[in-house]
Amino acid sequence: MEHRQQLTNNTIPNGAGFIANFGPMISGPRGITVDAPITVGTINFDSANPRSYLISGSSTLTLAGAGGTGTGINVLSGSHSIVAKLSVLNDATFNIAQGTSTLTATQLMPTTANLSKTGNGKLIVTNVHAGALNISGGTVSVQGSGGDANASRIGTLSLGGGAKAALAVTLDLNVNDLQLTSTPLASVQSWIVNARDGGLWDRPGLTSTSAKNEPNHATTLAAITGAQFHAVQGGTATFHGFSVSNTDVLVKYTWYGDTNYNGRVDGADYAKLDTNFNLQSSQGNIGGWANGDLDGNGKIDGADYALIDSAFNAQTGTLRPGQTVPEPASIALIASCAWLLGRRRRCREMRI
Repeated sequence: MEHRQQLTNNTIPNGAGFIANFGPMISGPRGITVDAPITVGTINFDSANPRSYLISGSSTLTLAGAGGTGTGINVLSGSHSIVAKLSVLNDATFNIAQGTSTLTATQLMPTTANLSKTGNGKLIVTNVHAGALNISGGTVSVQGSGGDANASRIGTLSLGGGAKAALAVTLDLNVNDLQLTSTPLASVQSWIVNARDGGLWDRPGLTSTSAKNEPNHATTLAAITGAQFHAVQGGTATFHGFSVSNTDVLVKYTWYGDTNYNGRVDGADYAKLDTNFNLQSSQGNIGGWANGDLDGNGKIDGADYALIDSAFNAQTGTLRPGQTVPEPASIALIASCAWLLGRRRRCREMRI
């Protein structure tokens, strides 16, 4: 790691448990090159903007605690970036203390360790593959274009560790997807509902800035179980290349109404809403994204039909070959008919 102001006795910190300090003595932005593998236990950044640090290079920077103890990165002031490969061997805490500070880690490597985010600032990553992610302060934001490389896979996700009413932290997926292997669906749904706030996307929780900024307000975060995913995609279907267990929870940035997770709103999605809308008359309210409850209020109603209609008309891309989808005007009539006639009568198909 090349930065002589950080040397102690002319020795670069390199070993499990070692501390690397990047302090305020610089007069402007500075770059540090990882030109050989480096291991440290703790990295401290304490240099206010615009005196920022950028750690880059072709080799790997590894966080490892002495004797297997925890490790971490502390951003005490300013905003800094690590674009070199960052490997985490032991449980690690990313503490970004100030609300105006950020730490960007573009190559956070997959780990089985548990990661924690503390402080009021923001941690920006391109994905998270970890045994657990506990956000007890501020925001973790996943950047990228929504492809396989930006999909995250986490065992246990914890947001604030408290009830929805006390939620004050955020995981922002933007356009990216997430697989959870040890987190209850009910918790995930409550975090999304809290963040969504009726479509405003202005509260903490599991959120999507991309959904908030989508011009037609036609996209959202959906959540279903692995079993529900297999029911519509097949028993061997994978999620961004990851194998899927029935107890997993899969979170997808998609159009309102994409109940089968194929990335579009089509006739199969409308059929799902219609079927479960009518079943409610005998079985009671039927909630859950996979059943057509698009706003997370625990039932299928006119609001869900309004959301799917809006998404159908706003969506871009090509529908699956051979898939029959009603024309937008016809869809609006069908939805209105189903809602106006009530839950006891099936709306017959209308054509104009």
